[in-house]
Amino acid sequence: MRHGKSISSRRDPGQLQALKEEIVSVINAIKRDREFLPRPSALCDWCEYRDICPLWSHGEKVARLPPEQLRQDDGVRLVGELAALDAKKRECKEKLKELERDQKTIEAALLELADRLGLMAFCGEEAAVSITRKEEYKFPTKTHCPEAFEALEAELKESPLWKEVSHLDGHRLLEGYERKQWPQDWLRLAEEVIGRYAKKTQEKILRLRRRKDAED
Repeated sequence: MRHGKSISSRRDPGQLQALKEEIVSVINAIKRDREFLPRPSALCDWCEYRDICPLWSHGEKVARLPPEQLRQDDGVRLVGELAALDAKKRECKEKLKELERDQKTIEAALLELADRLGLMAFCGEEAAVSITRKEEYKFPTKTHCPEAFEALEAELKESPLWKEVSHLDGHRLLEGYERKQWPQDWLRLAEEVIGRYAKKTQEKILRLRRRKDAED
């Protein structure tokens, strides 16, 4: 509030009663509490009691220490060790990302070589790699291709397949079609829907296996 300004407020009896109840509630809460934890805020910079505050007292204490004593303080030492470990963790995470990128590059090269040579396995000096190929359908989702998802869902809702696939369960739709467990008219309908909406992709799975003679 600006200097020289004053503010007055008016309340009706109902508002006064509500205010009294609120104040009494706050007082009772204060009486019940046994622990009063500090709450950091912008006002901390102007606080005169930082030297006894659990949030600031250690910082106030070590700020006055000479360098040789500063390094001997347990809090300073442990924080430094923790910070060093955190930095190493960050370095490891970055290194892991780099290794994963290299791994994907090598896997892609192996898959390309397998396709070119018509092979399903490679043998190395310390390990072996097997490659499994399988085809599967990918349906549109709410996140990717939402318009196609809504169109597919609407079409299935108008068909007898909806009770079987329930809320557009693409896996259930494919399972029923591939196992031929539905009537012929349902199978024809499922085949038409799959042909229009599902995208056939080929998944390649690469597994690394340690050779027993290399482990010995």
